[in-house]
Amino acid sequence: MNNKKSIILISIIVACLILLGVTIFLFVNDTKEQTTSNIYGTVVDKGNNYIKVKSTDGENYMILADADYELGDFVSVNYKSKSDLNKGNANVDLVLENNEMILVETIITTTKSNTTIQSTTSLPTNKTNTTKKVTTSTTIKTTKATTVSETDVVSFVKEKYETLNTSSDSSFKEKAKNTFITLVDFIFYGGEIKGKTFNELSNSAKAKVIYYTLLLDSKIDNKWPNYKGELQDKYNDIKAKLIAKYMEITTSICENNTDNCNNVKEDFNLLKGSVNLTWSVVSGAFKYAVNKGTDALVNWYEIFSGKR
Repeated sequence: MNNKKSIILISIIVACLILLGVTIFLFVNDTKEQTTSNIYGTVVDKGNNYIKVKSTDGENYMILADADYELGDFVSVNYKSKSDLNKGNANVDLVLENNEMILVETIITTTKSNTTIQSTTSLPTNKTNTTKKVTTSTTIKTTKATTVSETDVVSFVKEKYETLNTSSDSSFKEKAKNTFITLVDFIFYGGEIKGKTFNELSNSAKAKVIYYTLLLDSKIDNKWPNYKGELQDKYNDIKAKLIAKYMEITTSICENNTDNCNNVKEDFNLLKGSVNLTWSVVSGAFKYAVNKGTDALVNWYEIFSGKR
């Protein structure tokens, strides 16, 4: 009788172990199916129903795709397993068209050449001046930190946006233009707000300042379209420059701080709707990025598309 009980108990244990093993196997497989991978690269060949992509790490991939991509296009390929690439189950998104990539590559080459020239001619003669500038900057920061916080600066910019009057009176248009100029000069040209410069702010505060500046620009532009055409030449294409600055700061935040990344992504999603930030608009601003390599372009695209 005891032997029968032992056999039954062992059978139950074995059945439980088998059931547990099957459950784990199914769970692992299900998890694998949910995992996706990305390829970023340039279209180097194409046919009626396929494209060949050379990825940023130098590998070539044949991908079944019906869309009409051109040679030189920079694309994002999202897939679950490598077999999906040949089955037409991969999602292929156009990141930059060929002519835009040519512009980016030209700017990269030009930037590298300029950097080399500057580093060989100006570096030895500016050592003393550089030291003096750092000392002066430190003194300014110490003095200002006791009188104003970056929260005050962000609040000031936010208030300017929220209280902006877009009445039909021409005097309000001038006030609106002057407000926009003040904010742009603060961000790009060393201007001060409440005794602080833009460079003295944290990245989170910088992102907020540009966020409200873009909203303010949209608010003015809705009332007085093309008002920036009345400003000085240095404000040409300023919206694209603001977007480029915002994307660079957002990328930096998301690389270093998860909590702050979630905050800026919430703002960014609001901007997409409020300021009509399509990928076409954002990628068009890429020419003003400090880092114009394809790695930076990928970061921009992933933040825009919510992949990171």
